Amino acid sequence: MLQMMLTFLTLDGKGGTVGGGYINNSVNVGSIYLDAEEQWVLSNEDIVEDDDVDLESVVMHQIGHLLGLKHSFVKEAIMYPIVLQEKKIELVNVDDLQRIRKIYGVNT
Repeated sequence: MLQMMLTFLTLDGKGGTVGGGYINNSVNVGSIYLDAEEQWVLSNEDIVEDDDVDLESVVMHQIGHLLGLKHSFVKEAIMYPIVLQEKKIELVNVDDLQRIRKIYGVNT
């Protein structure tokens, strides 16, 4: 079982890199770090400023990296590399699903 830690750190200040992560497979530990300087919000309704960042969308994106996914060119995908302040990602996109199935297979 993978243990995961979520940490807020000062990275590069507001408006830069919002987060990252790494996994140590030898001890089954993963870590997601988020920039403490960002203006984090918890739902789409809370996004009122151009620099507000949806916490759930960024954490889902970082979990995707921990699972082995790379960035996607599909703007609606969780793994799109740019945080889009104007929308919250609510569902796993077909692109994300197809790529995770390519890594882990399909449970039939």
